[in-house]
Amino acid sequence: MVLAELPLTTFLNEALIPYEQDEITRLIIDDHDAEAFAPLKHLTIGDFRNWLLSDHATSEALAAARPGITPEMAAAVSKLMRNQDLMLVAKKCQVTTAFRNTIGLPGRLSTRLQPNHPTDDVTGIAASILDGLLYGSGDAVIG
Repeated sequence: MVLAELPLTTFLNEALIPYEQDEITRLIIDDHDAEAFAPLKHLTIGDFRNWLLSDHATSEALAAARPGITPEMAAAVSKLMRNQDLMLVAKKCQVTTAFRNTIGLPGRLSTRLQPNHPTDDVTGIAASILDGLLYGSGDAVIG
């Protein structure tokens, strides 16, 4: 596979859209953390996939590497992964949010019920909330 043999550094050295012409490309390149990328810069996309699936890619290692991985790198490696691979890597990512309630703790499943109606009809939104609650959704957040 050609994609698997592509070095990760290619995504930094050869922008798809020229830096001077695209605001998003400038944002990605300007915000890229070279220090976080350093442990991965010698990898190809295929090697990056293998690293993500290895025991070396712990939650801490993924969090440390995150600022060094561009969206293009993440998209490329996801193309080489099966659904099972994606789930295995996602399981290693710890994302906990807390404001009025806490979501993302290990061993807990929380769902958000986001009611909507095409015409913003209050009765339709209420029916959507009731429907979601009857399915057991919305235990973490409604709205």
